[in-house]
Amino acid sequence: MGIHEPSLPNGKNTSVNRMGALQAPRITCKFSQASAVTQNLRSGYHDFDVGAIINAPHFEPLSDPKIAQGDPSRTESTLGPIITKKRFMIVLAKLPDHMIALPIFSHGDRGIGHKPANVRAQYMGLKMPGNREFKNDTPYPPLEIDGAVTCNLRDTSNVNIMYPITVGYDNRAVIHGSITIDSYAEMVETFQKMLSNVVELNTNK
Repeated sequence: MGIHEPSLPNGKNTSVNRMGALQAPRITCKFSQASAVTQNLRSGYHDFDVGAIINAPHFEPLSDPKIAQGDPSRTESTLGPIITKKRFMIVLAKLPDHMIALPIFSHGDRGIGHKPANVRAQYMGLKMPGNREFKNDTPYPPLEIDGAVTCNLRDTSNVNIMYPITVGYDNRAVIHGSITIDSYAEMVETFQKMLSNVVELNTNK
């Protein structure tokens, strides 16, 4: 495989398939367990497949005024407060020195059903295997998780297609599973269409 050529998620990816069986809904990851983190920790181009569900450190300017000084997720910087956390993401593309990933949000267990239609149109739902109660609040088919994952995501989880994040291969990313090949293709197609529409809209203003 050439270094510019992305690999599709598949059942033969041992970094995904060595994971334990699907657990009860809505359990949380225990990142303090060093053995689990070390087992799935990856740090190179060939360690990741596109479509992989990863958890990686992420920081951005703090926008929530409720997070006060002293909160462990808040850090003071010369440019103002920032929030640091481990965030779940899905790998969209791989480049020689970094990945592009799309973040997963649960919106504090509320989901996105309460948000305006133009905001919901930026997301794709994320469906756990066998979840017959899944409610899709987006205008697109949901992305389906391929088999077992080491950590269940909340039922209200959605992927923000228009919020790409760069992740370095040495950024202590942990692989937790993958979406299906068909879902990856749907995600790429949706991303391309949305990006094209946004660029066209901004260009024609």
